[in-house]
Formats: sequence, C-alpha cells, structure tokens
Amino acid sequence: MILRKDLLQSIECFLELVPVQTRQRGRGYHASGNVLELECVEPDHLYAAVVRGGEDYEVGLEFADKQWASDCSCPMQYDCKHVVAAMLELRRRALADAGGSSSATVIQAPKNKPPRDIPGPPRSPLYNRLVENLGRELRSGEAAFVERMQTFYTTTSVRPPVESDLGLITGGGNAYSYWQELKLWPERPRDVFYCWLYIARELRRRHARYPEFMDGITDLSLIEAEMAAWEREKEVAHWKDWFRNFAQPEPASDAGALELRLVLHPDEARLQWRTEPGAAFAEFKQSHAKRFSGQFERGALKLGPESLPLWSAIFKPWQHESWWSFKYLNATARPALNRLLRLPLAPDRVVTPDNQPLARGTEPLRLQLRPPQNGDANYEIVLATADGSPPPKIHCTLAGHASSYSTSRSLVVDGIA
Repeated sequence: MILRKDLLQSIECFLELVPVQTRQRGRGYHASGNVLELECVEPDHLYAAVVRGGEDYEVGLEFADKQWASDCSCPMQYDCKHVVAAMLELRRRALADAGGSSSATVIQAPKNKPPRDIPGPPRSPLYNRLVENLGRELRSGEAAFVERMQTFYTTTSVRPPVESDLGLITGGGNAYSYWQELKLWPERPRDVFYCWLYIARELRRRHARYPEFMDGITDLSLIEAEMAAWEREKEVAHWKDWFRNFAQPEPASDAGALELRLVLHPDEARLQWRTEPGAAFAEFKQSHAKRFSGQFERGALKLGPESLPLWSAIFKPWQHESWWSFKYLNATARPALNRLLRLPLAPDRVVTPDNQPLARGTEPLRLQLRPPQNGDANYEIVLATADGSPPPKIHCTLAGHASSYSTSRSLVVDGIA
C-alpha cells in the first residue's frame, strides 16, 4: 500500500483550497491529537479516519479524478476541520514512514481489523442511475456528491434555490450574489435525477465543470423540449412588457419649461429656478430638487435652451444631497464650479445677488506686487488687469476661506525682502 507522490501533492492542493479559518481549526485538532484512527480502506484511493470533536466523527478521504474528496459525519458533511485534521495526519504518517521524502510511503491498516464501512447516501433515482451506469457501488467522493444533490433537492421543497445552494454542489459560489434566486426550471422537478439535469444544464451554460462520473447519466435531451417552451414563454412575456410601455400616458410635467440661473453669493453659489417666463426666480430647495429630479429621470422635464448647459453641468455631478449649491469652502465643489463658470453661458444665467450679470474681464487677470510703504510693512500681492487697473469685484478662495475681493482688498505676503 504505497502513497504515491501525486497523492501527497494533491493533499497540499486540497489544504490550500480549504477556507483559512477551517484550516487553522483543523491544524489545532491535529496538534491536539484528536485524530483517533486512520485506516487504508482501498490502497491509493480510499482512507477512513475517526476525529474527536464534540463527539467522535467518521471521516472519509477519497482520491479520484486526480484530486481529493472528503465526507464527514459532522453537520458540515465535507471539507470541515475534522477532514483537515485527518488529511494532516495522513500526510504526517506518509512523510514519517518515508523518512521525510515525498516520493512514496506506506500507510498500514490495523491488523485483524476489517475496513471501516463508509456510509452511502439514501437510495434515490439519481443514486440508482449512477450505480447502474458505473456498474459498481459508489465511492466516497461520488456518494458525497449524490448526498449534496439530495440535500439541494430537499431544500427546493421549502424555498427557491439560490446561488449559495449551487455553490454547495460545485464547491464554489459568487460571494456578491450569495442569496440571488436561481431560475433553473419552470416548475420543481419530479425527482432528484431530473433536478440534476437542470443543474447540469445551468453549469454548462456557465461553462462550469461537474464531476466526470456524472457524464454517463447526464442526458439533457430529456428536458430540452420543456426548457425551450419555458424560454419562449419568458421571451414573449418580456416583449409584452416592453410594448406595454407604449400604451402608458405621457409623463406629467410642469406646464412651462424650466429656466435656471446661478447666483454667486459671498459664501456659495446657488441655483435658482422658474417655470413661467417673466416670473421672478426662486431659490432651490429640497422639495424642488426632488420634483425636478423625478421629472428628469422619467423623461418628463422640459428645459429651456439657455438652461440646458446649466442643468447638464450641475445635476448630481459631485454631491447628490445638495447638488444645487456650491459652497466655496467645499474642496470638491470648487473644481466643479470652476468648470461651470468656464461654460459659454448667457450673461443672465450667472448673476450677482443684486441680479446683475457677473462681470467678466475680457483679458486674464494678473498678480501685481506692491512694495511696502515703509520698512516695517509687508509686500502686497493684488489682482489687477493687464494695464494695471483694478478688476471688477470677484469671488475667490484663498488659504481655506472665501472672500469678496475688490480694489480695496489685497493678498498680504509675509517675509519678502
């Protein structure tokens, strides 16, 4: 009874795939001597162990299809901490008997003791078909797979299957859609064998593999006619819903087109609105934002041509809670406002609090350095036009505070000699 090198290497692969927490607990069980027995049931193929936990659990380890499979009598049923402990003991004895070499080793079964019986799954249409196709009784890994299928089928009698159920069968799963319901069949299958056919069809659709020993009984032609009719029903229902949208009334909107303008206050820039030409602009509030947002998302918002650039630039680009307000002290709002003010907007769409269009210089401003009036004073940097004349009153931010600058204000610079 030789434990080949490929079996030892597969043990390492098996342990790497076990969740870290399970692996750590299994190491603790092994280090504490909780593996009470380890037997060779079939050389190079099947091993059985008894591991003490809350009680003594029976563990089966099977090497098939170039990989290890496991089962356990504990509630986890497979790939649990008891399995990890048994695997570690199998590896320890193998390496110890080989003098530390991983090429080959011997695992001796206890003398005068018959091999441990590995419990199989209950008889079912799936079990019977698989045994008939293989021409023998199921091995440990095969029996464990059938048991997981039977558990899956029983679960579908009380609730729809979800991604996590499929993950228990395949040994994987998508953590981001753990509880996403699976649409596998038009109605619950009549037995666990037909349940397997629907699962196999879904796995093939996902380009996922299942155990090779299931190939001989996986005849999808038994369900294809039913599935084709079901897919057609779903497609017809989809197009009915799609065309039904044309029969709905046009979304309701305000009678007039929405007009917008941006008002630059000393501490913030705020959006104002109106829907009647010639009416006074009103301040945006939460209720207005909710109403216009809803109309926009339903495709029912009418926007005036001069207001469309403002809406496109402002509507939820940087802060959903108060997208109609740009506070100068907000580091995220300042770049958005900077981009907005560079748009080619009509003069009456960006105004001061006294309803005057924002004065814009025809040429870029520059910084002008003013020398001190006496030896104890500081140098001053002021904004000026290209010819040195004072600029119009502007709003700007500097060193964490907002200010309104005019010709009477300057930026003081310390330490210039």
